[in-house]
Amino acid sequence: MVEEASYFFTFVLEGIISFLLIALLYYALKILTSFKKGMLERGWKILSIGIIFLVAGGWIMTLSNYIFAGGYLYQLGLGIDGVGFCLAVLGFKSHYDIWSMGREVSAKLDQKEEKVAV
Repeated sequence: MVEEASYFFTFVLEGIISFLLIALLYYALKILTSFKKGMLERGWKILSIGIIFLVAGGWIMTLSNYIFAGGYLYQLGLGIDGVGFCLAVLGFKSHYDIWSMGREVSAKLDQKEEKVAV
């Protein structure tokens, strides 16, 4: 009886996780297809592709629980998750570089305004 409840809980939990992964994939694809060649496009593309890799890795790890392939399939999912995580971090870094570039430009403009005022 306890074992059946455990299987049911696992099934429900993995169903919820699968739904959340599908929602995450939908929004990543929506962001990926809505670019207009702006400054922030590169970072969002890398980040969206990283999220797609994270979703694929999550699905593979969830699938490994259903078909009991265990080790190899789960390890493959972890590897794909690692690639997705690295791409997401690179996307965030690209955004940070753009934002810090904007701060440098604004600091230089402030310095020029101070020189003109004096």
